[in-house]
Amino acid sequence: MPKYRIIFYHLLAWAVFYSLPILSTWSGSAAVIKLPRPPSLFWISSLLQILIFYLNAYWLMPQYFFKKKYLAYGLGILVVLALRALALYHFPFPELPDMPDQPLLADRDFRMMRWFFLFFPGLITIVLSSGFRIFIEHRNKEKLYKERETINLRSELRFLRSQISPHFLFNVLNSLTALARKKSELLEPSLLKLSELMRYTIYETDQDFIPLKSEIDYIQSYINLQRLRFDEHISLNINIDDTAIQHQQIAPMLLIPLIENAFKYSSQVMGAPYIDLKLEVKEQHHLVLMLKNSCSNVALLNKSAEENIPSAGLGLSNLRRRLELIYPQRFTFKVEQLEGEFLVELDIELGE
Repeated sequence: MPKYRIIFYHLLAWAVFYSLPILSTWSGSAAVIKLPRPPSLFWISSLLQILIFYLNAYWLMPQYFFKKKYLAYGLGILVVLALRALALYHFPFPELPDMPDQPLLADRDFRMMRWFFLFFPGLITIVLSSGFRIFIEHRNKEKLYKERETINLRSELRFLRSQISPHFLFNVLNSLTALARKKSELLEPSLLKLSELMRYTIYETDQDFIPLKSEIDYIQSYINLQRLRFDEHISLNINIDDTAIQHQQIAPMLLIPLIENAFKYSSQVMGAPYIDLKLEVKEQHHLVLMLKNSCSNVALLNKSAEENIPSAGLGLSNLRRRLELIYPQRFTFKVEQLEGEFLVELDIELGE
């Protein structure tokens, strides 16, 4: 909040505070307290109240109370109240009103009222000031906690994202190694496609969000690179509908672990491996991905697929964690493993 606005709010609060006695006068109150008070007493008392308020809030509490120097803080409060009383003691005080129906009201009662006025308002100011300072400290701690939480969140996201690139590079280099062993003519175009992919991972994925179109282009380039490697060994049915893509944003490198896993486990299948991918943007900016691929029955275990597939340690579990951090309560992620088949359904509400 700008400083000038804070100062304005403080001035407004003090104006309201000092207008309350006038706004709340009851019938006959002027006869009892003889309003208005002597001008010198009123203005000096008001200035002392403001001084005590900020002295306690910005010096006594930070220097003593929050450092658990309670005895020094208590002594400081007593000194402040005593100085206020001494400062006001010699100023003219409202005279005791004439009350014929209360003849017992003597000078002793008047002196008690005077000492009450000298100390009690200052004590009330100390209480209000302490509450104000405690509120400020609580708000600052919450702000600091949120800032640390944001920093930790960004650090964790960077760490999770950094895990993806080496994993992807490892798989692609294995693909290129296979082409090199075959002395295939596809090696050179594959290297060019790899350079494009690496340029994307280095220069574009450092942002928190990127255009969805860029992420989909990256996925298509990756699939084309894998086509070069596997030729017709894996049956690919790729349906990527980008007609509804406009200005949607997505976290970078979010979907590629699913595509990587599909190629990794399909390549291990003897017989007729396949990958079926459907990716589209539906109404209300929902990105929907449905992926089905063949996998070896050796990978089938009794527990859930996501917990037991080796790739989940780096791929699926990583993806789920990123979804929880970036799209809390805005995604559904289902993983299912059947006999020889692996199914993934992902729905993300990207927002406008």
